[in-house]
Amino acid sequence: MLGLKGTMSEYELSLLRQRGLAARDSKAKRGELRFSLPPGYCWDELGRLEIDPDERIADTIRLVLRKFRDLGSARQVLLWAKDNAVQLPVMRQRPMGRRIEWKAAQYFTVREILCHPIYAGAYVFGRTGQRVRVVDGRAHKSNGHHKPMRPGAS
Repeated sequence: MLGLKGTMSEYELSLLRQRGLAARDSKAKRGELRFSLPPGYCWDELGRLEIDPDERIADTIRLVLRKFRDLGSARQVLLWAKDNAVQLPVMRQRPMGRRIEWKAAQYFTVREILCHPIYAGAYVFGRTGQRVRVVDGRAHKSNGHHKPMRPGAS
């Protein structure tokens, strides 16, 4: 009897997790899911995306995008930013929450600004997923695997 109760509670936990993930995905499809945003954007009181009221952050992001339009490559933008000692905003996790830090330009930071869909005006969620594979009878999970884009998704 005890084994049956354990199996049932294990099943219930699995069911609760599935329902929670389905609720999260449903909220994301409606555009109501709140997640961490890149520098230059924040959530307002009504749960809508808005450009960060800090003008320095917004102006720096616009400058990087404008320079990319002028120069044509992320590497050229990086070289320009280094030559002009441009500091870029970076989100850092701190014990008291997420904070903006200003760092010297790095290729990853420039590329993140140029490639992030939020800067193009797109609300996205679920671009990467988790894969599980069984090795020696144990589950091994790995994160960050890009999912294929659905046709017609914007």
